[in-house]
Amino acid sequence: MSEYRHQPLTDQWILIAGNRETRPSDYVQHDSTLANHNCPFCVGNESETPKSILTFSDSESSPWCVRVFENKYPALTSTPNEPRQSLGPYESFHGFGRHELIVLSPRHVESFSELSPAERRLSLLAFQKRLIEAYEDPSIQHAVVFQNCRLDAGASIQHVHCQLMGTTLVPPQVEHQAQRQADYRRQQGRSLLHELVATEQDSGQRTVAETDHLTAFCPFASRQPYEVWIAPKSPDETDSFFDLSDSLLDELSELIQQAVVRLENVLPQVAYNTIVHLPPKTADWREQRGTWYTEIFPRINKTAGFEWATGCMINQVPPEVAAHRLRENSPSS
Repeated sequence: MSEYRHQPLTDQWILIAGNRETRPSDYVQHDSTLANHNCPFCVGNESETPKSILTFSDSESSPWCVRVFENKYPALTSTPNEPRQSLGPYESFHGFGRHELIVLSPRHVESFSELSPAERRLSLLAFQKRLIEAYEDPSIQHAVVFQNCRLDAGASIQHVHCQLMGTTLVPPQVEHQAQRQADYRRQQGRSLLHELVATEQDSGQRTVAETDHLTAFCPFASRQPYEVWIAPKSPDETDSFFDLSDSLLDELSELIQQAVVRLENVLPQVAYNTIVHLPPKTADWREQRGTWYTEIFPRINKTAGFEWATGCMINQVPPEVAAHRLRENSPSS
């Protein structure tokens, strides 16, 4: 049984998930490769995982193209919630929530860069549908989809997949960011995220790539070298992730793949996380505008003493330099 625990000194909620210790790992060394027939995420090995919640198919060559199921080793479980417990200054309650896996290809590939157009498009459609399902759950207050690619990014299985985690509380970092966005909109009458995007488009120094409706850029205060954000260019129909059309999801999937290919051209076999950032759930969550973005977060720097002590990251590659190098390493180069 997992458990949320509150640290009163730092006002952080930590998820204690001891059952995750038994999850499998197919990594022995960074260059190890798992044979397809031993991989639980490969097509034909569906009996090795919980039953499918949702599948998408794009051809008759495989029974599925993208597959969703509950995590076999969940950090959060669907066990009914219980009242919080208190012991002196400490609080805790059972780790109730959602923890799903989204396998992005029936093929034994590792990175988003290796997905076919159909696989990447259906992957984004799966993200959207499962996030809507999570936000429609009365007990869920926030949900996130993320990918851990390669060992240093936290992957325990090489096969390309993402995770969805929905929590019954709003993590303080998410709440803080949402409050800053709300304060800015109230004071300035416009979205803080759109202000950042407009500034990046005017400057062009940190722009990596763009499509008709979306732009990829290295943020002005990047926490990691080669960190990339993807966000809508303007406040229009792209403003709510929950309502993105199929064509816009396809556009987003193409830009994510482009960014990852550029990153891997600069840093071959780099470990990275991809995160779809959404605001916490509110009464009008489906109508929230100018608040979502996708982050690609290379795992290059190690968190050391200063970062742990202060929460302030040290980035040794200026984002302007990183963006230039990523622009020069296009998918066709």
